[in-house]
Amino acid sequence: MSKMSNLSNVLDEMIQYGQGMIASAEELKRCGDGLIKVATEIKDAFSTEEPAKETKPVKKSADLPKEETAPEEVPVEKTYSFTDVRGALAAKSKEGFKEEVKKLISKYEAEKLSDINPDDYAALMKDVEGLGNG
Repeated sequence: MSKMSNLSNVLDEMIQYGQGMIASAEELKRCGDGLIKVATEIKDAFSTEEPAKETKPVKKSADLPKEETAPEEVPVEKTYSFTDVRGALAAKSKEGFKEEVKKLISKYEAEKLSDINPDDYAALMKDVEGLGNG
């Protein structure tokens, strides 16, 4: 094979690889666009309220029969993260309640904050808020 023929073959291969790369890049772009679309739809689904369902008109207390009472609103207990609790305890310690903070941790049968069950964080935060208030 002559050098020119060999060069021509190499250039043909380069062209084929280049075209393959372009096709792959186009497919990646389509996949990326699809992922963006799905992520946007999921975000929208979780960031907006559900459309109002058909509801019956709300009865006023005067319209309710005597034995029926309006439902009471149940207060929603705030949830706290480890970081929230740690920050509150650190603040109380800096305010001079270091021993009280240690006693609170012991109250929840723990030696350190990370030993406390996260389900107990709300109650612990109420106890922390009570420090220095009485």
